Amino acid sequence: MLDFAKNRILSPKPSWSHKFSDYVTAIAWAEESDHLAIATADGEVGLWLGNKSTQIFQGANNESVDCLSFSSQGFSGNWLSAAGEGGKIKLWNLNLANFSEQPIISPQISIDQGNTWIDFLAWHQSDFAFSLGKYVQVWSVKTQDIVTTVNFENSSVQGLAWHPTGNYLTASGYQSIKIWNAADWDQDPFTLPLPTAITAIAWQDRGQYLVIATADKMVIFLEYQDGEFTLSPFQLRGFVSKIKAISWSNYQTGNTFALASGNEITLWQPHPQPNSGWQAEVLNQHSGNVNALEFQPHSKVLASGDTEGKLYLSRGTNTIQSFNLNSEITCLKWHPQGHKLAVGTAQGEVLVWEINKKSSKGFGT
Repeated sequence: MLDFAKNRILSPKPSWSHKFSDYVTAIAWAEESDHLAIATADGEVGLWLGNKSTQIFQGANNESVDCLSFSSQGFSGNWLSAAGEGGKIKLWNLNLANFSEQPIISPQISIDQGNTWIDFLAWHQSDFAFSLGKYVQVWSVKTQDIVTTVNFENSSVQGLAWHPTGNYLTASGYQSIKIWNAADWDQDPFTLPLPTAITAIAWQDRGQYLVIATADKMVIFLEYQDGEFTLSPFQLRGFVSKIKAISWSNYQTGNTFALASGNEITLWQPHPQPNSGWQAEVLNQHSGNVNALEFQPHSKVLASGDTEGKLYLSRGTNTIQSFNLNSEITCLKWHPQGHKLAVGTAQGEVLVWEINKKSSKGFGT
């Protein structure tokens, strides 16, 4: 590990670590507590309670869990959802869980979709949407029933995201982006035809821009204003490989985002001259391909992890901290409050670092 003592963001050693049986596929933080959920390629679902104890919700079953998320803030519930290869969406109400008495906690809701592998699941308050091949289904945990099922038609759904307001649901796939109005699911969706498949999508926190990464290594922008969606004339090209991850910063104006392409990260923000598009800075500290990246909330600090087990924290193009893990980094997540960083690896290890107390005054820098 390299030690940048003066600028160090994280404590030198993780405050917690745990070894699961297989590759860590997903991790997720609860918004209003220090609960961390973990899923693996062998079907395990676990919950770290923030006090160094771990609760198992689902044991290994040889069916990968690929979707893992908590109900969003603002909804008076505390639900954890998990789905993947087995074709089932399982939901646990953490308000009802008795962690001290139950070695394995059964879900309160289980939705069986047969043999359809569920690749994507996204929450907005009490509603969650998930992919079903060429379809997207929306459920409500309030009514415990289907809200709607919409047809993507072009292909299997390859991306799913709510607009930050929750007023629209975006799905991506082969040669198309579709956006449904949640106030009228029967209304025809806004459709953006494209010449190729989409590999990643991400809404800006303010909801003004949707970044769309395509299979031919191009990035385009969809702008949203006053209920209208407009394709931006600006496009980004020249990436070394297809874009694997996108992260928006919510610091100040929230107009900075990062892209991971091969072993290269590019930071983008609007050009200072109006109508001049976007300008980039390149981070090339990684030698392995970057699997995951995310901005620390309300900060310019970017965490990124690669196939060689290198974890970097950067501010702009400057590396401010580095860790060398023993295994490929498969996923990473900042706590929504920004005071902890969780990392998962291909060998089943999950590690949590806390913010160095001396750097905590520097949030937002």
